Amino acid sequence: NKFKNSTSVFGASISHRQIHLLNKFDTLIFIIDNDIPGWNRLLKLCQNLSILEKNAQYKLYYIVPPKGCKDAGDIPQKLHITVDEVFDRNGFSREKLWNENEIKNKIKEMKESQVVEKEKSDKEKWSDKKENKIVRELRKEKNDK
Repeated sequence: NKFKNSTSVFGASISHRQIHLLNKFDTLIFIIDNDIPGWNRLLKLCQNLSILEKNAQYKLYYIVPPKGCKDAGDIPQKLHITVDEVFDRNGFSREKLWNENEIKNKIKEMKESQVVEKEKSDKEKWSDKKENKIVRELRKEKNDK
């Protein structure tokens, strides 16, 4: 098992007790949810850890689930393999040292992409409605003849 010393996510906030427990390790690796809330949670969590524990001895890293998986829980369902098998196959993104600006840029990029996708979807819906209207009009003309 690759996760001998593991725990679940604390959410966006972290207590002094949790920091004390984490401080027993020299490396912390977060497997994040690969969506905007997941990246925001990573940013907030790392900021809180940095602020609350200035003398921490650990390094903060994060990894992103494989393509097509929003989070680690998707792996068995979508890829039909275990999380350990993903690690064995180097399926996770490489561990990245926590960098506030990099994470903020990723969040911004994802938000911009989300806006573009919504605009594209809206255009497609409008186009479909317009096309449906034209088809209805053509059918009506045909039936009127």
